Amino acid sequence: MTTAATATKAKTRKTSKTKQRKAKANGSRGRNNSDSQHMRALAKANEVRLARASLKRRIAAGELTVAEVLNDYPAEAEGMTVSELLASQRRWGRTRSRKLLSRLDLTENKRIGTLTERQLSLLTAALNAPSA
Repeated sequence: MTTAATATKAKTRKTSKTKQRKAKANGSRGRNNSDSQHMRALAKANEVRLARASLKRRIAAGELTVAEVLNDYPAEAEGMTVSELLASQRRWGRTRSRKLLSRLDLTENKRIGTLTERQLSLLTAALNAPSA
């Protein structure tokens, strides 16, 4: 190793130690900003989970239908999969959801927010049909 490389390495070590000392003197660890951002992200994720659970409960109770949700879905439902939404209905399990989705050429893991207008209309029509 050359003397220039050794000097650069020593200078880098010294600079990082100086920064650590200054951060310690200020009473911070240098992560306050990222910690608060992390906590905000956790809170937001928790809100979305609670909203989705509430939506599923309302569908299961019969207060809402899946077709109504698909026509005017809340922002929290955009990330839900179609099969997750279908399975929240009474007497709708994985098999029944798969059969309907395969008939419509949709995949199980398709997100509600990514459905096209055509796919939405096909799905709501199939759900409103008496033999669904």
